[in-house]
Amino acid sequence: MLRPGEQIPERLKRRAKGGFGPAKRLLRWKAQRLKPSPFPILPAAPAAAPDSVVRGLLARDRKATAEFVASHADVIHAYVSRRLFPRSDLVEDMVQDVFLDALRGLPGYRGESPVRHWLLAIARHKIQDYYRRRILEVEIEEDSPDPGAGLPIDILTGAEDVSVKVKETMATLPDAYRSLLLWRYWEKVPAAQMAARLNKTEKSVERMLARARDHFRRRWQHER
Repeated sequence: MLRPGEQIPERLKRRAKGGFGPAKRLLRWKAQRLKPSPFPILPAAPAAAPDSVVRGLLARDRKATAEFVASHADVIHAYVSRRLFPRSDLVEDMVQDVFLDALRGLPGYRGESPVRHWLLAIARHKIQDYYRRRILEVEIEEDSPDPGAGLPIDILTGAEDVSVKVKETMATLPDAYRSLLLWRYWEKVPAAQMAARLNKTEKSVERMLARARDHFRRRWQHER
């Protein structure tokens, strides 16, 4: 068995190098049959034991690769879909990138956490990198607007059962503002960490968040 901290044999690491054509084809097939639901609840079923799975993948076993993707694709797709909402057109490519990065990084996997947790960590990194790029693509005014009354800030907490109105309002926001709100309130990333990723000060990020919340409030209240 592959125990925590145990090194993967070099012969398996060598065999893991190269392309993963079968995995790409299976990912495309899985993406076609998955329905892009923006707010699904992630299943809680445990992933398969990592030792045999990882050894099979490193050995370039096609059956192991197919089982690996089939076992985790629904969960990763749900996670990515919810956080890219409403950009369903981006979900398939990002899910494929998550699995391909995982397959390329298998020689460094030590089994210290479940495979599913490891995949979700890769997905989380990619999602936050997407948010960062979208925010930096535009110049957001950093003056602090008056947030006004009636801002339904409670709905920006990442709850799975958010209302239809919340989804519709979020969908109308520009990518940069939506990314700010998703990153801060749904991913629950502190402003200080966001600032570090954006190469900005925490105060600057707080002002940007205030601007994004103001836009959400005005769309929520049907203001211009």
